[in-house]
Amino acid sequence: ILVVLTGIFCLVYSFTKVDMDRQNQETMQRLSQIVTKPVPLEQLPQDVRSPWFAMRVSGGIITAVGYTGYDLNDEAFLNEILEAVLRKDDEEGMLGKYDFMYRRMGNRQNMGNLLLDVSGQQESLRALVESCIGIGAASLAVFWLLSFFLAYWAVKPVESAWNRQNRFVADASHELKTPLTVIMTNAELLQTCPPGEDSRAFAESILTMSRQMRALGENLLELARLDSGAGGMAMGELDLSGLVSEELLPFEPVYFERNLLLDSEIEENLRVKGSDPHLRQVLNILLDN
Repeated sequence: ILVVLTGIFCLVYSFTKVDMDRQNQETMQRLSQIVTKPVPLEQLPQDVRSPWFAMRVSGGIITAVGYTGYDLNDEAFLNEILEAVLRKDDEEGMLGKYDFMYRRMGNRQNMGNLLLDVSGQQESLRALVESCIGIGAASLAVFWLLSFFLAYWAVKPVESAWNRQNRFVADASHELKTPLTVIMTNAELLQTCPPGEDSRAFAESILTMSRQMRALGENLLELARLDSGAGGMAMGELDLSGLVSEELLPFEPVYFERNLLLDSEIEENLRVKGSDPHLRQVLNILLDN
């Protein structure tokens, strides 16, 4: 933005300066006849907006006519301007000290000099530069503040995705911990107990949790889709009483290993409308906690 603004302001300044120089050249060309031949004061052009005057040197005598704020009868001033013009190598150019544009014609003994006061144009150019700097600084400040809001708007979806990813990892870790704890506990008890009803119960618990682990991949994918706003739950009528009874069985050895007693009272034939896998997940989390 800084480069673009600088380029625009440089173009504006260049075009303005070129236009002013063109107008000054046209004015100088129009007034050149006054230098080459004497013109009565009443016939001098009066519609030239910039101050100007013409100097003629003939036989060592300096005369000047024109419309300007300077005293054209001041010989010291006229000699000072004449010496400044004579020090220049070019036939026309600028007297920077006085903000005069000059044109020189003739020789040293019979010379005509035309001077155009361009201090107004120079002041306008300086004001233009100051305005461009002020506008540029204000624009950069606005763009700088705006960039913060645009940056926040741009990274907000990334931040949201990052938070969903962290939440997904935490949920997945919790989902994995519960069946692994049950499987490890039942496997340890199965190693220590003799063959019989108890060993078959432990094996069934391990098998149940293993099946749950197999379905965990699908459940985690479903969780990811839910976190991203996609997917949905397959709702249906369920036997909540039976579902809770099935989920309690694998946790009995876990409670036993921790010297805890799992006691349950489940009313029969409780039916609800819900999602079977998600209700099982909730029960597993509650029992594990």
